[in-house]
Amino acid sequence: MSLVNNLELPDLEDKDGNYLRGNHFSITGRTDKVDFFADVANNAIVLDCKKINAVARSDEFRYKEAPLLVAKGHAEVDINTIEVQVGIKFTTQTLTDGRIVPKVDSVDIACHIDRFDVNIKLWGNIWTDLASLAEVFFVGTVAGLLEETLYATLNTGVPLAFNTFTKKTDGYLPLGLPNWILDWETPLPFEVTSENIQVGIKGLAFDKLLGEEEPAIAIPDMPAHLNTRSEGYQTYISTWSIDSILASFLEVSAIKFWVNSASIPDKAPFDITTTTLNAFLPGIQGYYGADLPVDVHVQIFELG
Repeated sequence: MSLVNNLELPDLEDKDGNYLRGNHFSITGRTDKVDFFADVANNAIVLDCKKINAVARSDEFRYKEAPLLVAKGHAEVDINTIEVQVGIKFTTQTLTDGRIVPKVDSVDIACHIDRFDVNIKLWGNIWTDLASLAEVFFVGTVAGLLEETLYATLNTGVPLAFNTFTKKTDGYLPLGLPNWILDWETPLPFEVTSENIQVGIKGLAFDKLLGEEEPAIAIPDMPAHLNTRSEGYQTYISTWSIDSILASFLEVSAIKFWVNSASIPDKAPFDITTTTLNAFLPGIQGYYGADLPVDVHVQIFELG
């Protein structure tokens, strides 16, 4: 709910000169009355939070009941029950360079404030009778404004944030080493079923300086979800992706290391001598002599 927290609300003024200025809204708490469910027809997942607690504040208000009855001051409205529901519909967007990345839209939006579960606090030149009349103005005006603002934020703010991010990435993700990139393009959108959410990505790792190099093997058929497995979260990686990860890793970060002989003090305990290596390097024993300690430098150029 962070997208609808600490909102700055617009100033309000009606035809009678009543106004609310410097309006703010913040969430103070939420309960466990939260439901997630699938809207398969819209290919969407829906979040429904039935009881959110919030506070609306106005730095300055004016309420006129009669020419001589004018109240001014600042106000705070404790709202104890707000129901907010928003669904995220999954599609794809094709970028200007032809790449396809996820896109979301908002569906199933609902915002409702319980007008009978609020606490209004007024400060200023207020007396009891006028304050009770002003509460009607505050409840109707503030609740209506918040419902409209929350609806607009959920309808535009949530999709805008997600779609801007995915568009900016262009379907590429850095893998932690310089120039090591993962192509996570999604030719098909997230798929929402009554039981799970599924998505497939390209999954090609490559060296940015060399460009995308696809493995020579064919991409195997991949499951998205296996009902025979009990795990709630399932991930499957093809040999095609694994080959690209191994090959590109060696391009961006060469594997080099020493294996030291145990015959040399303070070094790793491997008994490597000219005699033990003679089976792999025929002639080394005859050239250097038998049972001499050897340090071996290893550099890996390809994994297969």
